Amino acid sequence: MSKRTLSIVILLVVLILCLAGYYWLQGGQSTSAPLIAVSDDELLVSSTEGSNTVAVYQQDQQLIISAVSEMDFFDDLQDCLLISDPVTAADITISWTTISGNPQGSDHDDRVIARITITDGSEVIYDKKINFVKKALEALSNLLNDRP
Repeated sequence: MSKRTLSIVILLVVLILCLAGYYWLQGGQSTSAPLIAVSDDELLVSSTEGSNTVAVYQQDQQLIISAVSEMDFFDDLQDCLLISDPVTAADITISWTTISGNPQGSDHDDRVIARITITDGSEVIYDKKINFVKKALEALSNLLNDRP
């Protein structure tokens, strides 16, 4: 075996080990907090767009806002909101828009941003946008910025 062939084999082995290590680290323990267990009887409202779902649950004196996706580039998340009075489904609005802010999706422009608004009477007690593709867009942007 020539030195050149040996060098290529060693380079390929190192590359494979680096990739395996990267994927192992990506699949390792999450640094996010564990998700709170919820049940269907606690569900106030949910909305699904494509493979993305936002749901709001009520447990005692707290609301649990949950966002989950079947996409690998989205890390499921939950927000907890302490409340003094019970909230009804009528107090919760979940609306979806495209990345450009259009409420109407199309074949080439999916609705991937959810806005969750919760009111207590006339007071807004929770208002948050969840971008289900933010992590993928950041990875793409980093990749394009790193190009020579």
